[in-house]
Amino acid sequence: MIERVSGRVEDIILGTDGNDIGPLLFRVNHEVDGIESIQIAQVGRHELEIRVVPLESFSQNSSQRLVQNLHRYVDPGLAVKVVTMDHIPRTQRGKYRWVVNEYIDGDRESRKTASL
Repeated sequence: MIERVSGRVEDIILGTDGNDIGPLLFRVNHEVDGIESIQIAQVGRHELEIRVVPLESFSQNSSQRLVQNLHRYVDPGLAVKVVTMDHIPRTQRGKYRWVVNEYIDGDRESRKTASL
């Protein structure tokens, strides 16, 4: 008998080569000041948004550094836009999602994998 496994669910971000981008995303906010919370969202085939809830010390330099870090550590071919927000929405269960994919294969839907 096979049953569906439930567990931690993470979205997958795809690079310009079509491969999954993994832990390198955690380097995006490396040495960037003024961030209360952050979320990386894939919104197009080769387009990402870095969603930031800024602190008072967040500046244009902070925003530029986020984009530079993403290009340096993750994928220089991705189009990146920094979006400041008042808050990053949580799931219905109140969970914070660090990475979301709102675009997969032309559809603005999440593609998720469950880890055991």
